[in-house]
Amino acid sequence: MSFRRWVAALVVAVGAAGALLSGAPTGVAPVRAADYRLSTEATYAVHPDDREVAVTVTVSFRNTTPDPPGRFSVFEVIDLAVHTGARDVRAADHRGKVKVSVSRRKGVTVASVRPRRGVRFGATSHFTLRYTLPDAASRDVRIRPSVVTFPVWSFGTDGSVEVRLPVDYQVLVDGDGLHAERSGGSWRLTSGHVPDPSHWLSLLTATLPSTFASFERSVQLANGALQVQVRAWSDDRRWGRDTLDLAARALPRLERASGFELSRQAPLVIVESLPAAGGALSEPGSSGADVAVGFDDSSFTMLHQLAHAWFTPQLAGDRWIREGFASRAAATVARQLNVRAPYQPGAQARDRRRDTLPLISWGAGDSSAAQDRYAYAASWSVAGQLARLVGPEALSLAWRRSAGGLNAYEPLDTQPVAGAAARPLDSRSLLDQLEAVSPRDADELAKTFSDSVFDSATRQLLTARASARQHYRLLADASDWGVPNPVRLAMAGWRFEDAEAAISEARDWLQDRDRLEGDAAAAGLTLPRRLRDEYVTGGGTSAARAELESEAAVVSDFAQASSRLQQSRSAVEQAGLLGGQDPGAMLNEARSAFTEGDLVGASKAASDALDRLRDAGRDGLVRLASAGAVLVTVLISLVWLVRRRRQRRVGGYTAGP
Repeated sequence: MSFRRWVAALVVAVGAAGALLSGAPTGVAPVRAADYRLSTEATYAVHPDDREVAVTVTVSFRNTTPDPPGRFSVFEVIDLAVHTGARDVRAADHRGKVKVSVSRRKGVTVASVRPRRGVRFGATSHFTLRYTLPDAASRDVRIRPSVVTFPVWSFGTDGSVEVRLPVDYQVLVDGDGLHAERSGGSWRLTSGHVPDPSHWLSLLTATLPSTFASFERSVQLANGALQVQVRAWSDDRRWGRDTLDLAARALPRLERASGFELSRQAPLVIVESLPAAGGALSEPGSSGADVAVGFDDSSFTMLHQLAHAWFTPQLAGDRWIREGFASRAAATVARQLNVRAPYQPGAQARDRRRDTLPLISWGAGDSSAAQDRYAYAASWSVAGQLARLVGPEALSLAWRRSAGGLNAYEPLDTQPVAGAAARPLDSRSLLDQLEAVSPRDADELAKTFSDSVFDSATRQLLTARASARQHYRLLADASDWGVPNPVRLAMAGWRFEDAEAAISEARDWLQDRDRLEGDAAAAGLTLPRRLRDEYVTGGGTSAARAELESEAAVVSDFAQASSRLQQSRSAVEQAGLLGGQDPGAMLNEARSAFTEGDLVGASKAASDALDRLRDAGRDGLVRLASAGAVLVTVLISLVWLVRRRRQRRVGGYTAGP
C-alpha cells in the first residue's frame, strides 16, 4: 500500500474480542477464551455536506472456545478498533441499546461492547455498532464538499465493506480494492467477502472539481520582495490564512538557514492538495512555480516543502542532497518558530539501518517504502554532519559557487559569469565543492560520503581520486599560471586517468615554458598573454606546445639579432648600415609586436634586423666600391675637363701684329 501514516496504526484495526473473567458460580473457574468468530458487515455512508461519515458495523460474534473440564469459557466484552476521533459511539441489539465504552490502547481507539450476558461456548451474540467519523477527526481524515479522504477497513475475523457517497464525486481507492457501481444518485463501493480483515485496508479519496480561495502577501528577502500566494480549497480558508502566515514568517529564516539567496523572480504559489504518496518529507509534487502541500501536512512538512524553493533539481541532481538539506534548513527554522520536528534523523536512520541503501542511488531506480523512510532520515542526518564539518560560511560559499556554474576546481576567488549555465550538483561534485571550501576537513568529508552516500563503484574511485588530487595540488603550487582547463574538467568529472595524463603534460610543458621565459628575459622580451591563454585553455596539448615552439623561434631570432647588434663593427660594416632602416629600431618593433602577441610581425622584424646585421659587411663593401667608382669617375671627369680647357687655350692663340 502506498498511502502513508495510518498503515502502521491500523494494523490492529481488525475486530478483536476481549475475553474477561465472568461472574461464574462459586467453585467453577472461568477460562480466558482464545478462539472466536467475529463476522461483520461494515457500511460507510459519506455525507460531505455534513462533514461526516456514518459508520455502521453489523456484528455476529460466536464463542468457539470449548469449556475445559470443570470450567467454562465466556466473553463478557467484545472489542472492536474504531477510527481515531470517532464520536457518538453506540451499540444496540434486537432488544435495544447495549453498553459500550471507548478507550485508547497503544495508540488505537477501541470500542468495548458489553452484551446483555456473557457469551458462553457455542453461543452467538448479535449487535450493531454505530459511530460518526467527523471531518478532521485525525490528520488523515477530511470529510468536506471539496475532498473526502479517510481509511476504510473491515472488522473481525471475516467480513465485508460497503461505502456509499454522492455519485458526482470522482473516486480513487488506494490499497485493497473496492468494486464501484452506481446506485441511484450514489456510488456504491463494495469489497465482497474479506476472509482476513487483518490484512485488508484501503484509503478512499473522492474529489469534486476544485475551487480555490487565494491569499497573498509580499515577503522581503535578500534580493527584494517575493510575492507569496496561497491557494486553499474554498471550504478550507483557515488553512489558507494559517499557511500564508507560516510561510511569511518562515521564508526569510529559510533563506538564512539555506545559506544562499533565492534567485527566483516569479511569485511563489502554494497550493493545498491531497496528501503526497511519497511521504511527509517528499519534494513538492507539482511542477512549475507551484508548491503542493497536503492538507494534512504538519507545520514541519510545510517548512520542508518551502525549503525546496532553494534546494531545487536545478541546484542538485541527486535526490538525497535536495531532501537532506531541505530538512536541515526546515529543522533550523522549526526551532526558531517552536515547530516540532517529526523525529531525530540520526536515531531514525540507525533504527532503519536494515533498510539502508547508498544515498547516491536513491531516486535513480526503484526503492521500497522502507528504504524511502531510511533515506529521508539518513539524508537529513548526513546533511547535518556535512554542515557541521565545513561550517555555515563555507557551506554557503559552496552553494553559491555551484549555483553560479563554477566547478570545485575553479579558484575560490573566481566570480560566476552572469547567465552561465550551472550543472546540477551530484554527490561527487558536492564532495569536491565542500573540500574546496573547507580543505582542512577533507579526510572526514570523504569518510562521511564513503560511509553513507557512495555505492561500491564510487568508493573504488576514491584511491585514484586521492592520488590525482595530490598531483593536482603539486601542479597548482608549481604553476604561477594556475591549473589548465583540461585538468580541471577531468578532475571535476572524476576522470582521474585523464586528469593524471593532463597533469603530466602540463608539468612537462611548464618546464619548457620556464626555459622559454628565461630565454625571453635574457633577451629583454616579455612573453605575450596568448601563451598563458593557450596553456589555460589546452594545458600541455599539441596546440599549446605549437604556440610554445613558435614563440621560442621568435625569441631565438630576436636574441641572435640583439646579440649581433651589440657586437663591435668594422668601418666597412658601419658603412653597410648607413642609410636604410636601423636594426635597433627594427628590434624595438619586434619587441613590441612580440609582447602584443603578433608573432608573425615580431618574427619578420627580428629576422629582417638579423639579416641586416649579417649583410652589413657585404653591403659596406658594395657601398664603398660604389663610392670608389663614383669618385674615380668624378676624378676622370675632372681630368678630362681640365685637359680639354687647356687644349682650347693652346689651339686658339693669335700673334699680335
